[in-house]
Parts: sequence; structure tokens; C-alpha cells
Amino acid sequence: MRLGEHADDVGWASKRAGLTGWDGEHVIALDWEQFGLGPAGFDLGYLLVALPGAEILAGADSVLRRGAVLTAAFTAASRAAWSLGQPSPGDHLEQLVQLADYIEEASSQAR
Repeated sequence: MRLGEHADDVGWASKRAGLTGWDGEHVIALDWEQFGLGPAGFDLGYLLVALPGAEILAGADSVLRRGAVLTAAFTAASRAAWSLGQPSPGDHLEQLVQLADYIEEASSQAR
């Protein structure tokens, strides 16, 4: 199953958006950086990385959960690996630890 996806973390949209105009008190923003088709759960995976303690997957069906868990695990591991070479790794290693259960779940799906 492939669904429309956007691929923004919480908070990234304001940095990446193209501000195109105004509608009353609202700003119209478009962000086409990663718009396209992706696996079910892809956006939820990015949200898991941004909000690791949230119960985002409560009640999610198995297809959505699998896509979200795999995306979160890959994203967290990639960011942590990248951060090791940086002068200040930020919170990427901490996020990796916070997502340990999801990473374990993702790795068990490869067996």
C-alpha cells in the first residue's frame, strides 16, 4: 500500500515552507520538498522521531505500524550515526535510546 506523504518532522515545516501569500490572518505555505507516494505509516515514523514519548501508534493497524516503526528506526539510526561525526551531536543519540523499543520491533521484522 502506498499513500500520499509529506515527510516533515514537527517543527521542520516552518523552516522549509515556501510562503506564498496571505488569506486573512493566515499565511499560505507550500512545502514540496518530499511530497509524493510512500509506504503507509511513513509520516507517522517521522512523527515518532519528533515525539518519541507520544502514543502515536495506539490503535494503528499492522500495515501502518510496520511502516511507521521501520521509518522511525531508520531515521533515528541514520541521524545518530551522522551526529557522531559532528562537533555537537545534539539530541540524536538520546532519541536513539528513547526509540529503542521501536528499533527492536523494526529489527525483529527483518528476521
